Amino acid sequence: MKRLLVVGAGIGGLTLACALRDSDWEVDVVERAERVEGLGVGIVLHPNGMRVLDALGLADEVARRGNPLRRLEILRGDQCRSIKISDAWPGARHPTTAIRRSDLHDVLGRAALRQPGSVRIRSGTRLEGLDDVRSDRPVASFADGARQRYDLVVGADGVHSTVRRLLDPAARAVRTPLFYTRFVADSIHDLDDDTWRTTERHDAAHGFIPLGGGRAHCFVQQRLSDAAAKTDETPTLGEESLQEWDPVLAEAFARAEDPHRGFAHLVRPVAWGDGSCVLVGDAAHAVSPTLSQGGSLAAEDALVLARSLRGPIPEDGIAAYRRARHQRTLWAYRMSLAQVNGLARRTMPTWTIDTAAATRHLAQIYEPLLADPLAPPEDLPDLAGEV
Repeated sequence: MKRLLVVGAGIGGLTLACALRDSDWEVDVVERAERVEGLGVGIVLHPNGMRVLDALGLADEVARRGNPLRRLEILRGDQCRSIKISDAWPGARHPTTAIRRSDLHDVLGRAALRQPGSVRIRSGTRLEGLDDVRSDRPVASFADGARQRYDLVVGADGVHSTVRRLLDPAARAVRTPLFYTRFVADSIHDLDDDTWRTTERHDAAHGFIPLGGGRAHCFVQQRLSDAAAKTDETPTLGEESLQEWDPVLAEAFARAEDPHRGFAHLVRPVAWGDGSCVLVGDAAHAVSPTLSQGGSLAAEDALVLARSLRGPIPEDGIAAYRRARHQRTLWAYRMSLAQVNGLARRTMPTWTIDTAAATRHLAQIYEPLLADPLAPPEDLPDLAGEV
């Protein structure tokens, strides 16, 4: 049997393990954290992400444990625009779905281990080095001194990927000026179960994304000055400021048990690995949370890679994977970068477009992602170029 190492038990790594569980690959998944679990925050899976879960037979379970989103409300000042999310994803089979990351990890982890013996998941295991990466059998070194040769190594270890650093130090995580605070809270008042609400203001935004069961993923996005973004200091959320922004937000934040805080990063340039070492998800092409595509793109990467590896020659499958994913993810990367730059230009909470125009804009952003990720890359729009 061929042996494959997956570094990182996040969405991309666990999806890949699921997709290979009945193949002729023996899969080791290693995770540096002591426990394999998602952050205690929410995640949005748009129809392209749900399509991957459907292909793995997991969409129904994720839908049961998550919550469908039908409308996006955007508030600026005293005005509101309400967008029907399905109009931004015309013809999609599955609705946009919000779910707690820990629940999604649980679904993926259980599914990966459903086939006895084909997948092993080890936590508390840290990759230290890679040798012979351009050969057909690279060697992985671990913190406990163990060394193991594999037919393929997959870096699914996030935006600050160790695998990417070992393969290509020039491809690095670049900090953006966007600082996020995210947490889950119960009983958000005056929020419909199917409505994602975002309130925008100068240099900041906050919102609520219903997760079902009376819970919501809450987020605060702050755009810092370039100087502030370059320091290691993190901004504080003052109760008085939150109360001024939104009393509901202030109340929710006061109940938050474990907020997750940090800067948004982009990986520049987009990197796919080297030789028999491959990158997926944020390790390859981290995009800003403003696009809500990180998890879905990681799942797509994993499914395409798994299908590409079904042939007899792994090297051919690796090359096919890189060709298939480059244009599609580059499009998402560009849309993410445009949103980050657009936030820098927004100086006042006024409207310049109506609801119909906003809907068309979202549909144009996501249009290339409606196509089947398993389709040949030549069937996609011509999106070639480098970032």
